[in-house]
Amino acid sequence: MNDAHATSGSLLHISDSAVAIIDAAWPDILEEIAEGGIIKKIAPKYGTSIHRLRAYRAQNPKAAQEWDDAWNASADAFFDRVLQIVEDLEAKGEDVQIKDAKAAAQQLKALYWLASKRNPRVYGDHKTLDVNMAFADMTTIIQDAARRRDAARAEIMSERQNRSITIDAEVV
Repeated sequence: MNDAHATSGSLLHISDSAVAIIDAAWPDILEEIAEGGIIKKIAPKYGTSIHRLRAYRAQNPKAAQEWDDAWNASADAFFDRVLQIVEDLEAKGEDVQIKDAKAAAQQLKALYWLASKRNPRVYGDHKTLDVNMAFADMTTIIQDAARRRDAARAEIMSERQNRSITIDAEVV
């Protein structure tokens, strides 16, 4: 039974019974997400769907924040898997086969990529730069500059007048 249906906006509406199911399973769902679980597999396990989970989050800001926190925490779970693979390879030492090393390298790459998408602030390639700018009142600076400009203009005009030569002559 599909009790998630579109409403007048882009959000889905879910029935009260679906909300009750998700409410009961919510802590477990969040725990599995935080452990790096696959949502497509988590939803049916708790008798719901990805669409209902999205609608639930959209209608419940607290749930949305909890989801985001679990999502970010899952990056740590993926990175822990990366470390475990490295440890396993080191434990094998010289017994590591080339195909095992290549497969492990691909796993490492994929898991690290997942971690970087789940929590880019910590595991992403790009760092966020937070620039806080303080704005000063520029009025006095502009007024001082205008006074200096006017004084310089006045001085130039005075010099020009002093250099002027007046010739009074009579033409015959």
